[in-house]
Amino acid sequence: LLYSALKNMGDFLIYERTKDLLRKHKGMRDYVEVHGRRESLDSRLDLVNSTKAVIICGGPGIVWNMYPGKYQLATNLDDIKVPIVIMGTGWFGVPGDDATLGRYDFNSSTMRLFERATADGRAISVRDHLTERALVKNGVTRVRMTGCPSWYDLDYLSSEFRVPASVKTVVFTPPARRVFRHQAVAVMTVIRRLFPGAELFCSFHRGLAPDEQTPQKEALWLGELAKMAENLGYKVVDASYGLENSSFYEKCDLHIGYRVHGHLYFLAKRKPSFLIQEDGRGRGASEALRLPDIRGWERTTLGKLLGSPKIRAPRLAYLLEKQSMDIRSSKIAIDELEQYIAKEIASGFAGFRDLPQTFNHHYSAMVQFL
Repeated sequence: LLYSALKNMGDFLIYERTKDLLRKHKGMRDYVEVHGRRESLDSRLDLVNSTKAVIICGGPGIVWNMYPGKYQLATNLDDIKVPIVIMGTGWFGVPGDDATLGRYDFNSSTMRLFERATADGRAISVRDHLTERALVKNGVTRVRMTGCPSWYDLDYLSSEFRVPASVKTVVFTPPARRVFRHQAVAVMTVIRRLFPGAELFCSFHRGLAPDEQTPQKEALWLGELAKMAENLGYKVVDASYGLENSSFYEKCDLHIGYRVHGHLYFLAKRKPSFLIQEDGRGRGASEALRLPDIRGWERTTLGKLLGSPKIRAPRLAYLLEKQSMDIRSSKIAIDELEQYIAKEIASGFAGFRDLPQTFNHHYSAMVQFL
């Protein structure tokens, strides 16, 4: 099993749910864990080739340099004699609109990986239709939309949507990008106004402290955001490096925020959640689950230029995406979000009632893929 979890709670959630599915539907008992980005398989090829398959487990792995940038695998893919299976993975584009998708290409080594993964008629399992379109656009046609493994909490597969009698606890998940920090404070203010008597949590999925995964500069603005959250009456939680620190979500009524896998954690347990999209990950989830499209971003002038179909510079765009230079905070997102939440509260969360059927439809596809 090749996984990519380092610090982000969402990556650990994907990996754990992947293992649950493999145990249930493939009878998996023994497996070897390899961190796909940090470890090469070159020194363990005898072990690798004694297994049933190499499975690349979920996450935003479909990037232009997926192999060997995201997953080292082996120097020579032909040295891996067992099938390479890509399961529940996703495309990661910023900001994730049709313009981003239209100019997105993959390097030759990544295309080689796709060719290998689809050998003998196997399909690539993807978590949303955006990822499917990104692959098909580049000539990869053996693709199966199965949804993300994190959609499938096995304890709630047969459950209906759970309408809270009253909202007593709300989890807010902050953005990953600094460009949204002021918008995030506005969102927390809206939450406090809409749920004046609720206990409020501000949960950082990638943590707060500087370390190998969080540069000092990033930790600084995250710390400032945490102080603002405390000033607004939120309890601040570091939910990084595993699932233990987010286990309290089980007892919470509602999620609102930017982290896609906070959103999916609640929805998989048939609880309401409202997502503000930072990039293509959020858009893909909203589109696949037929939920409203609340974009936290809008394109800058530079972003509009890069969004032109005449511009084909994926590596330049990739660098600018890293710096969030092609987007800025949307001027209308807060109003859209507040109206959406108010509408759902007034209707008894009617917009979520068909969600279990949507999950079940895609779960059937996941089972067939497995």
